[in-house]
Amino acid sequence: MELTQDKYNMPIPTGRSIATADATATPIKSPVTIGAGNTIALKKPNNAAELQLKPSNTIQVSEKSDMSQYYETDESMVLGVSGTENIYLKNPGSSDVVVSFLFVLL
Repeated sequence: MELTQDKYNMPIPTGRSIATADATATPIKSPVTIGAGNTIALKKPNNAAELQLKPSNTIQVSEKSDMSQYYETDESMVLGVSGTENIYLKNPGSSDVVVSFLFVLL
């Protein structure tokens, strides 16, 4: 695989494909609806480098299953996930949130 290089001639890994489902035995498919107050776990495919998220409303994103630390957003975001096994998404609101997502695979 030939890698794109930045202005310092350092390689930039680029995605070779995408996945719109996680890697669990029963895959969670995009878009996914998260009920009020609920949390879901997305299992990262082994060769995923990024996770792109687009929520319809506010969600909390964490690497911690207990959600003791999180980032709250209502906007699209891109996360580097190569060193993460699971990504947890929580709906802190009082109505359903729809989250579209995709993993960028190397």
